[in-house]
Amino acid sequence: VFLYGMFIRMGDVVTRKSSHQDTLNVLLNEHVNWKGLRVKVIRMGDGNPFPGGKEFKYNCAYMKQMINNEIEPFIFHMSFTKSKEYKLANFKQLGEWYLKEDEYGSCSGGLECCLPEP
Repeated sequence: VFLYGMFIRMGDVVTRKSSHQDTLNVLLNEHVNWKGLRVKVIRMGDGNPFPGGKEFKYNCAYMKQMINNEIEPFIFHMSFTKSKEYKLANFKQLGEWYLKEDEYGSCSGGLECCLPEP
């Protein structure tokens, strides 16, 4: 709770850095050294079941394997992406967008929003 409270009060840093992730990383590192917080870091590279925007942007071989269904990540987080609009466009381009949207770009139908296929 203390860590989260500090993070919430760092809105000015998030705004200056234009990244909540950078700010959170700094705060986590500080708490590792100050409070003895233990942080488990997910490995990067081959075999990572949680790929993200870094793979999307920099690892063409990985993305080709994913598109060809040779690998199936557990979850794909479009981090390293500038905005929500870009994230949405990237997921749709990949065929990984599973929400049925109304004409306003939103979904308020509960489970009926989820498509079995993109």
